Amino acid sequence: MTIAGAYPNLTLTGDMGAMALTPGALFSPASSVWSLGAGVVQPIFHGGALSAAKRGAEAAVQSAAAQYRNTVVQAFRTVADVLRALTHDAATLEAERSIMEIRQQSLDLADQQYRLGGISYPALLAARVQDAQAGSGCPGPYGGRPGPGSTFGRYGRLLFGPWGRSRPRGRGAGHSGFPFFFGTICPSRCTVIL
Repeated sequence: MTIAGAYPNLTLTGDMGAMALTPGALFSPASSVWSLGAGVVQPIFHGGALSAAKRGAEAAVQSAAAQYRNTVVQAFRTVADVLRALTHDAATLEAERSIMEIRQQSLDLADQQYRLGGISYPALLAARVQDAQAGSGCPGPYGGRPGPGSTFGRYGRLLFGPWGRSRPRGRGAGHSGFPFFFGTICPSRCTVIL
């Protein structure tokens, strides 16, 4: 559109100058031939406005192309970041899974040793507490706190039995001779209070 404005705007019809059969009638209002000259020289009177408009249109096209290129590069960068994060998360999950398997084997070994008489019940409890404390330090959806699927969640009942409640329940609760806070979780450090 900008380039087209640099050229004369002419409308050709079949009756151009048909009314002006004599040279004297050539510039009369009935003849449209006289307007031809103004249409031809009109781009000259615009000065540098047409070339400036052309440069502006070219700059707008270059700007749009650069913006598109930047958007595509940003999209590829985002996809690469997500793929990198997924790879890192998969490696972290695999490492946590192997740690959980090792901890489970350790607990199974402690349980087996207790059943065979190799260790005492307090030693078994110490192994379970150590496992619960190790599990509470793992990052996860609970922000470092042991969640329902954590080792503490799985072994809490076995470890603390009916005394692992955060407050006494039932008639005469608190007079059982066992501290009711046994096995509560300290939220600031995620450790088991004994």
